Amino acid sequence: MQLLIDGNNMAFRVHYTHRNLTANGEPTGVLYGSIQSVRNFKEMFSNARIICCWDTRKNLRKKLSSEYKAKRKINSDRKRIFDQLPKLKVLLSTLGISSTEYSGLEADDLLAILSKLDESIIVSNDEDLYQLLNSKVKILKPKKKELYTHSDFVNEFNITSDKWAEVLAMAGKGSNDLKGLPGIGRITAIKYLRNKKIRDDLNKIIENNKHKTLENLALTTLPFKSIIPKIQRSTTNRNTFHRLCTQYRFTSILKEFKNWEQLFFK
Repeated sequence: MQLLIDGNNMAFRVHYTHRNLTANGEPTGVLYGSIQSVRNFKEMFSNARIICCWDTRKNLRKKLSSEYKAKRKINSDRKRIFDQLPKLKVLLSTLGISSTEYSGLEADDLLAILSKLDESIIVSNDEDLYQLLNSKVKILKPKKKELYTHSDFVNEFNITSDKWAEVLAMAGKGSNDLKGLPGIGRITAIKYLRNKKIRDDLNKIIENNKHKTLENLALTTLPFKSIIPKIQRSTTNRNTFHRLCTQYRFTSILKEFKNWEQLFFK
């Protein structure tokens, strides 16, 4: 079994809990929060192979739509997070956590590709990933520490997961600056997919916006492009991990270092 972590999603999630942590004038909250999260995942799934998937600066979806994520400007918080990512990847590698990224693709795409290769648990709170759910793929929602299954999805929405990309295409998604069809939100889109004969006026909207739906569907369907990502395999390095924790002044980790040794370095 493999545990697939949405790396950027994890970094943003922990930043707002540990944003004030610094060492030698440099922010370390993303580093500290992320490795603590990974420790929790390791305790939950001790035998799983862990792979962290990352976004890249280049985004092929923007070639299809200039509006896609166009409003995501680099503010002070985002810069603070991104500046820590290279250090975080090094720190995770000392714990034996493998990483993968592919120019032009998002972490979601890599999670989609890798989840087809083995029984998988995806760690993310990104609802776009619901479309990947099946009998062999579950999603761990980090805040609740609960597994979300395909059965849970069907019970919640009364559609199968393969319809989810179409829901997003019709309803849009504000966080991606993806505009949906006029007058159609998520609930209406789901109702339509359950029963495509529900209303003449709704069918007219769908019919008049076929091109927009298809364009959005190309953006919401995972993966955007099927490739075989190169995984940077990592081996544990106790001494380097200890040195970095000392450098970043992670005193709480150093105090219980034996627990980390048992979990990662035995």
